[in-house]
Amino acid sequence: MGKISTEIYKSSFTKNNADQYKLSILFGVDSLSYSICSSSKELLVLKKIDFEENPSLFSLSKQLEHLFQQEEHLNLPFQSVSIQWIAPHFTIIPNKLYSSEDIKQYLIPLKESPAEEEKYAADRLASVNAHLIYSIPAATKQLLNQQFSRNYQLKHSFTSLIEEFSRQAGSGKEVFLNIRDYSLQAFFFDNKELIFVNQFTFQSEKDFLYYVLLIYDQFKLNQMEVPLKIAGTLSNDSMIYNQLYRYIRHISFIHLPIIFQSDLDLKEHPEHLFFDVLHTA
Repeated sequence: MGKISTEIYKSSFTKNNADQYKLSILFGVDSLSYSICSSSKELLVLKKIDFEENPSLFSLSKQLEHLFQQEEHLNLPFQSVSIQWIAPHFTIIPNKLYSSEDIKQYLIPLKESPAEEEKYAADRLASVNAHLIYSIPAATKQLLNQQFSRNYQLKHSFTSLIEEFSRQAGSGKEVFLNIRDYSLQAFFFDNKELIFVNQFTFQSEKDFLYYVLLIYDQFKLNQMEVPLKIAGTLSNDSMIYNQLYRYIRHISFIHLPIIFQSDLDLKEHPEHLFFDVLHTA
């Protein structure tokens, strides 16, 4: 099934109340995280499962199928299910240029011909006046339909991050980062307007630092003035953080938009570590 890297439960969680709970899932080719919250926004369960080594996009449906068979909480009759998919390829098209008939064509320049059938989707970005276009393997989409009987909402993970970061962005220039496993997701806002978004794969702190400083250099941002706001799997005692702090003056971790009333042990797992799965709960 994979390796459980995080597993936190609240004592008041009960399967019998599943029809009153909301399930939020975030998954990519490397891992799956999920949270379960009550109707009053109380965080009850938080779990992350890392998939086997050397995963691939087209082995994803098999990974998920096995996980759904073994993970009993994902088979409960929830009140609602929200799923975020970390698609490796995406693009953003302004509304005035977007046509649903051309949805497949938008992604052709970004990748090679798929090895298997894919389904294409478009999320409307209210804060940007644009659509985010992405694809998902057809076998994975079919599995989700079977697992949740089509009673779920599927979005690209960047859709929720863009909308939430745009709400948290203030006046002036700001760079936001979300770190997920070995993926760096970067967003640049100027007076709440999204200017740049991309994701990079990194293997070392040097890679990480290169991509961040590249953004500052590309947009001629002053490293002593433009703040860097971070969510995801990064701590302030890590090598990456120490390297960042050598070059960028204002660094802070992002807080969740909701204060969860919980006795979960989040002291060992600060809220910014799971921002991407919790902020939609």
